[in-house]
Amino acid sequence: MGLAASQARLLTITARLADNELRSQTINNAKMRLSTQSSQASENYVNALNNATMKFTNYALDGESQTQNLTFNALTAYSSYNNQYGLINSSGQLLVSESEALLFEKSNGNLDSYLKYHGLEYKTTYYENVGAITNDGYIEPFNYISVEDMKTYFEEYNSYENSQEVETYEGAYNTYISSTSALENVAKTVMTSFLTVGTNPNLIEKTGGQFTMKYSSSNLTDMINELKAAFNNPNNSFAFNNQIINDLGLNEGDPSALTTYNEILNSININADGSYNSSYECALTEITDSETGENTKVYQLDDGVKFVVDTTTGNVTSVELANPSDSATLELTESKTGVSLQESINALKVSHKNDDGVVDEVNTYTVNTVDENGIPTSITANSNISAPTTPEDSQEVANELLNEILNSMLSDFNIAFAEALYNTENPDAEANRNYLASLGLNLSDPVNGTTKTLSEYYTDYKTAESVYLNTIFSADSIEQVKQDIENGKFTDAEGNEFEISYRDLTDIDFVLRYMESQGLQPSETFLTVAKIFVVDQIIDEYGSPKYAWVDSTDPDNNGNADAKAQWYTNLFNRMKQGYKALENGLASSPEWIEYALESGIVTMEQVDGEYHWQGLDYKACARITEETDDAAVAKAEAEYSRAMNDIEAKDNIYDLELKNIDTEHTSLQTEYDSIKGVISKNIERTFNFYKNA
Repeated sequence: MGLAASQARLLTITARLADNELRSQTINNAKMRLSTQSSQASENYVNALNNATMKFTNYALDGESQTQNLTFNALTAYSSYNNQYGLINSSGQLLVSESEALLFEKSNGNLDSYLKYHGLEYKTTYYENVGAITNDGYIEPFNYISVEDMKTYFEEYNSYENSQEVETYEGAYNTYISSTSALENVAKTVMTSFLTVGTNPNLIEKTGGQFTMKYSSSNLTDMINELKAAFNNPNNSFAFNNQIINDLGLNEGDPSALTTYNEILNSININADGSYNSSYECALTEITDSETGENTKVYQLDDGVKFVVDTTTGNVTSVELANPSDSATLELTESKTGVSLQESINALKVSHKNDDGVVDEVNTYTVNTVDENGIPTSITANSNISAPTTPEDSQEVANELLNEILNSMLSDFNIAFAEALYNTENPDAEANRNYLASLGLNLSDPVNGTTKTLSEYYTDYKTAESVYLNTIFSADSIEQVKQDIENGKFTDAEGNEFEISYRDLTDIDFVLRYMESQGLQPSETFLTVAKIFVVDQIIDEYGSPKYAWVDSTDPDNNGNADAKAQWYTNLFNRMKQGYKALENGLASSPEWIEYALESGIVTMEQVDGEYHWQGLDYKACARITEETDDAAVAKAEAEYSRAMNDIEAKDNIYDLELKNIDTEHTSLQTEYDSIKGVISKNIERTFNFYKNA
């Protein structure tokens, strides 16, 4: 009976031990689930902390700073205050909005058209302000230049300057000028020899750049008469006289020239007291003066006298020396104000002083002609000069007169001199050469230390002349031009006569007027040259056109059109290297651009200070920042704290339950061991009892 009871108790304890182990395992599993919940709560909290949004800081059009979610649209938005960024795909193409791609395609590769689609034009009001230009004295198309023509001329100005036509013209012009100058120099050398040859070569000599004559008298009157005889007596040893000039045909182009030289000789009139009178042409020039104010003009005589004129009345307000320091040698003996400029000049008297301060010359002035505004155009200065006091003074006066005439001849007749000797169209050319040879002048000698003769210089000149003419005139106009130049004059449609020479053809204004007057046609080369000339004239008159970018989308001009034009020029140039349109949805999506940048699907570029696109790591872009959501973090933190508190409370309960189970398990295990021991002893006693029985 006792054994059975012990066995029943043992079974009960065994069942309870098994139950305790099951309960313990269940609680441990629950604790493991608490650990998982704890990890999840921690993960949710950490995710909230790590869930930062990419932000982008840029500027609005008005310059106000703004921070917003990073999107393609925000990154690439234009403002004159923004850096210019772009996104590049794996193919190296610039990503652009769908609308930007459409504008680029419509522009068909033309930058001006593309900028115009953005409201930008490089414009000026210059042409409208200047208006059309009319000049009836010019040939077409320069007689009427419309606003549109003017704009075209200016826009094509650089291409004109660098054109083949201008290069051809400038080459022909420079060759013509240099060959003309060379011929003039050598002709002067030969003419100088010609002027001093004759039966008595010692009569006139040239030394040190000055001509001198040996006079038989020491009296100024006699010296002047000897000069006149030298110029007018064919039998005189001074060879350059009227008859020789006639023989060479030099007076045919300008028959008045010789008369002019004789007038110079005859202009000196010796008075009874030994003083003498002389006259010369004195020029009047309008000048810019620092004291010139509104309604005032200043004019100056060659002789150093300045006239200030009130343009409202036309009267002279002051007469003074142009350079006050000249008062040591000049003196305004008489002057008149409050009258017209013509009257004031006619009333003027200027005294010249010698080194001792004594007046030795007095000038008066005569106005010969005036223009339509009453401004003198021809003025003669009349000099009364004190009598020379020594024979040397008389000889100096006579030789000054000699040099004035001969140097004028050397300047005016040098080309004509060569023409008279070598022009193949001149039937007397050979006779002229023979004539000079008879005087002892060797024309076959090289000139000025070169290996070339006067004839060769003349050939170079005629070749350059022909080429130059062909760069100006059409082929069917050249013969008339040559004929007019040979005559030395031409007549316009109104019967007005004008002088003309080859030198006049270097003046484009003269050429244009000459062509119009004579109905001549220009060459294609000259048309281009004339356009440059016209543009230069307009600039001189009105200044240069001032261009600026104008933004039609900003009528109040509150923005920066120059910056906007540069921005879209940069964009245009980069799109030419390859572009791809980005869907509007992606362009406005913060999630897409964040994913695209972080995964390396796209990279960034930035425009540098020299307007070049350069690669840029988006992490190094100071405008891009990361910003966490404080509200989301606070919520996650509260949820984490609540979850952890709940987990901790449950864990404590589980620990207590496990402790209780462990205590109970220990007690049951002790009882189990005790009962098991009793049963074992009972069985042992029973076996022993039967063994001993």
